[in-house]
Amino acid sequence: MLRDALRSNGGIYIKLGQLIATLDVIVPDEYRTVMSTLTRECKTEDYEDIKRTIEEETGYPINVVFSEF
Repeated sequence: MLRDALRSNGGIYIKLGQLIATLDVIVPDEYRTVMSTLTRECKTEDYEDIKRTIEEETGYPINVVFSEF
């Protein structure tokens, strides 16, 4: 099943499935319903891990990079 393939590949592929779930004008309801499960099953990350990654990648504190996060 397409949803399972997207889920197993993770990352951008899950985002693709989430996008498909929102395309109500061109994607049939059956596909959107199945793909919408990818939005509810998203893995969450701890804020501190995200903050650390942003600061390591940019070299700046998170409050300098973003006015709100």
